[in-house]
Amino acid sequence: MANHLTSKSLGTIVGSYKSSVTRYIRKTLPEFEHEIIWQGRYHDHIIRNQREYETIAQYVATNPARWQYAKGTHAVLLQI
Repeated sequence: MANHLTSKSLGTIVGSYKSSVTRYIRKTLPEFEHEIIWQGRYHDHIIRNQREYETIAQYVATNPARWQYAKGTHAVLLQI
């Protein structure tokens, strides 16, 4: 089977992933049918060594604790 990802840009791959996850969330959680699921932009970064990996992993693990919830917004952790 051919690897179809080799000819696609990172932006295309991320866009496809976000689209699939959005459809899943809206199908599974009807209360999110009209909600914005993703932030408008993303930042990609090539992890070049173990230290960078550990720094980014720590950020990802602790960042939700720093979220400021605005009135009327939702946050959901899905375990798929």
